[in-house]
Amino acid sequence: MTSHCPKIAIISAALRFPGARDLEEFWANILMGKSSIARLAHDPHNPDYVPVHGVVDGYDTFDAELFGYSPREAQLTDPQQRKFLECAYEALERASYPYEPEGQSFGVIAGVGNNSYYLNNVLSHVAVREEWGETAMFVTSEKDHVATRVAHQLNLTGPAMAVQTSCSTSLVAVHLACRALQSGDADLMLAGGSTIQVPHERGYLHSPHSITSRDGECRPFDIDASGTVLGSGTGVVVLKRVEDALAAGDPILGVIAGSAVNNDGSRKVGYTAPSVAGQAEAIRRALREAGVAAAQVGYVETHGTGTELGDAIEFEALRTVLGSGASGPCFLGTLKPQIGHLDSAAGVAGLIKAMLVVQAGVIPPNVNFSRPHPQLAMEQTRFELHTACENWPNEYGTRIAGVSSFGLGGTNAHVVLEQPPRPKALGAGCSDGTGPVILPVSGQTAEAAQRLLDSLPATLDKLGADAATLSAAANTLQRGRRELPFRAALVGMDRADLIFHSRTAVPRRTLRSPRLGFMFTGFGGQWPGMCTGLADSYPLFDEALTEALHALRKAGVVLSENLESLRPDDWWSIDRGQSLQFAAQYALGRLIEAVAGSPELVLGHSLGEYAAACVCGGLDVLGAAELVAARSEALMLAAGGGMTSVLASEEEVTDILGPELVVAARNAPGTVVVSGATEALAEFESRSRDRGFKVRRLDIDVAAHSPHLDPYLEAFRERAGSVVVAPLKQPLVSTLNGRTYRKGDVLDADYWTDHLRGAVEFSRAVNEVGKARGVVLVEIGPGQPLSGLIQKISTRRPLLTVPTLPGPGEELTPREALAQTWARLWTAGMAVRWEHTRKPRSGHPVHAEMPTYPFGHDRHWLEPAGETLSPPAAGATGRTVGEKSAKDSQAPSDREVNALGDVGEVIGQLWAGLLGTEVPSARANFFAVGGDSLLLVRLIGQIQHELGARIPLRDASANPTLEGLATLTTHVRRRSERP
Repeated sequence: MTSHCPKIAIISAALRFPGARDLEEFWANILMGKSSIARLAHDPHNPDYVPVHGVVDGYDTFDAELFGYSPREAQLTDPQQRKFLECAYEALERASYPYEPEGQSFGVIAGVGNNSYYLNNVLSHVAVREEWGETAMFVTSEKDHVATRVAHQLNLTGPAMAVQTSCSTSLVAVHLACRALQSGDADLMLAGGSTIQVPHERGYLHSPHSITSRDGECRPFDIDASGTVLGSGTGVVVLKRVEDALAAGDPILGVIAGSAVNNDGSRKVGYTAPSVAGQAEAIRRALREAGVAAAQVGYVETHGTGTELGDAIEFEALRTVLGSGASGPCFLGTLKPQIGHLDSAAGVAGLIKAMLVVQAGVIPPNVNFSRPHPQLAMEQTRFELHTACENWPNEYGTRIAGVSSFGLGGTNAHVVLEQPPRPKALGAGCSDGTGPVILPVSGQTAEAAQRLLDSLPATLDKLGADAATLSAAANTLQRGRRELPFRAALVGMDRADLIFHSRTAVPRRTLRSPRLGFMFTGFGGQWPGMCTGLADSYPLFDEALTEALHALRKAGVVLSENLESLRPDDWWSIDRGQSLQFAAQYALGRLIEAVAGSPELVLGHSLGEYAAACVCGGLDVLGAAELVAARSEALMLAAGGGMTSVLASEEEVTDILGPELVVAARNAPGTVVVSGATEALAEFESRSRDRGFKVRRLDIDVAAHSPHLDPYLEAFRERAGSVVVAPLKQPLVSTLNGRTYRKGDVLDADYWTDHLRGAVEFSRAVNEVGKARGVVLVEIGPGQPLSGLIQKISTRRPLLTVPTLPGPGEELTPREALAQTWARLWTAGMAVRWEHTRKPRSGHPVHAEMPTYPFGHDRHWLEPAGETLSPPAAGATGRTVGEKSAKDSQAPSDREVNALGDVGEVIGQLWAGLLGTEVPSARANFFAVGGDSLLLVRLIGQIQHELGARIPLRDASANPTLEGLATLTTHVRRRSERP
């Protein structure tokens, strides 16, 4: 038999089942034959009450802050949908697809059970329901929104559909998700279901001939079977076409070779009864689609409810399709005795179990099974139920299993699973494993980010010390996790390094709107080893460096083909040293652009402004090389002087300057550079020391930026005039005059001539940069000379500086230093394109099992009205929802709200009641704290009712702060009072 439908890979799964929060815990429980059904308190007054349920930990908690929910919205939202959203988020992280890539389409198909939380808890809160309004309540509570809620929260643009077929809901969702992939409607699909019974830790009332067990034990196909046991849980799988998953190097946990869905129709005794013909047909069609013969199926994860009618009909359907014509046994699995019947999540739970069975090649024990019911005549078939773990027999070749899920009302689903292909552990997504490793982690809160950091040592120990595996771990965290505001990044050469740094790293909040800036250093700090290894590690750097060196040679500079073949003296000489620094800075600037994006502003100190002009588009590399060569020629002709840095104010320096000296650079308050004749500099240095000033002679034998260059300026101007210049594409802050040259400005030959001769106004330029908010300045060059100067300059707003290359004598290699650069840029809030931070090599892993997001566990729950509210459980922060510290109670927002007058106070109270928060600060944004357009409409209505002002929705949406709404309200009221 041959299948004509594309096979579907299961590349990830996430779950919240009784006794298990993840795949590893779930599989361990299955192998141990552990029952996770909770035994609850007996009711001595009601002998028919059976005190058991498959309880899920954290059923009443939710990470509202991560998903942007207000406390009130979190309280009102169906907990089944909340848990499904968390599992969908986690499943995408486990698959390393936190975001839908551009040009692709991700979708979700899911279903949830009856919203008993609404019926039993929320419905009794009449005032809350009236406050929120019918439409908003519908969105938080109706089954229709489970899939579209996930699509909205996670920005998925593919098919998003809710499915409702009772007990088979989640396996039907899997089938439909496969169809969406096979038809090309999506490139990746989430599928699954969720059921949470409320009241949660409560059993059921047994009655004769009901589907529930009389003694609280579920025993499918057993002689003592008396019914099923109810449970709660949530499960999600992530699906892709097999060929796409293999090409991307995705982890493949299982392969869906075929699936089918049908309905019994009227081929049964009643609406709720099952049908042999319907179930057999679904199984047969799934096998046909998979191209699998019945004899090849070695395991079936059954629906297995333990009911007399259900078991008999399911077994007969299996016997009809799979029970004869094969020599080997077919093992049956039954999950419900271990976790209960999960209703809308039952099918995906069975699928996940079967996936793990096929993947491991182990047949797990069946809990509560002693001997088959005699009416089944199991001994006359190939079916076997075992009570101990056994290895999957080798004679079957490729392991193939079936999964059944049958819904009340007759919708049947069957899926055929194949053994996954050998892991494609080799790919081109990671580095060669020999360089520094960057492990980024982030959280919506500092506590969440810290928990991720704390989990890394154990994870790294489990992964092992292999360099390629560490590279895969880095790749997983870099491309497989969402980027949230509290961040930390570990950089290390090996596992020990990374574990050490994980214990000292502290998550920091990113800048709210970071702006990238480049800052190119001047001549003097360059050294022979400052770029060692970069050309080999970064193809983009190598390409740009080659381009720059070629341009310099074309301009007449005598240089080797690459940096490694240079002599140390080449770096110190005026002509070749300046050219080499320009080439290195140009290449590094291009690399940083590729990694972090184009800068919003650029400056360069003296020589550094030539590379800066290239980045801004004012010069191409050939023109810049020509200018650098002309500059070097002028400085060589003017040789015979020097430069001295002195820690004193310009006024203090001017008092003791001789006639042959000038101030050549104003680097910072109290830091200037003096240039001139050698003898005059020596006398100046002596006078400076006499006055207690610290001086340092710079390692350059030219009086740059001084009258010594005057005889050579016209020759430079003439050569500069032949260089093609272009309008700037980005702002450049000039260190010639401290002015910002805007997009469209041109830096002509006169500018570059003045730049060669004039003093360096670095302090003025930095002050100009400091007018912008949130600037992150990357210092492009060796060491941190400019970052040190910036610390002395009092700018209007603080500037964050990030170094790139090590200075002479530093322990870091250039590769390690640049890895630190990427880490610091990312933690500052920049979008780092990680694929450009490593050299792709085939033959290395692309994925590793890394920690997923540690969701907060704040309790968001409404007890039935009239009952005593149980105290909320403490969240990850150790505080309960709505709890305030003493410091919080003294918040300045009280004064801000009071300043808005009675109108602001009333609106603040309405806002707080609607969202379930404290009274907001005057500048709090309604949408940023969990509000949405529907709730804004409700708030506008309440404002009109309480204050008699009808605010237009458009105006309220444009001014969604408390201050803005109060101002609008006051304006409308005053206007209505006019005659």
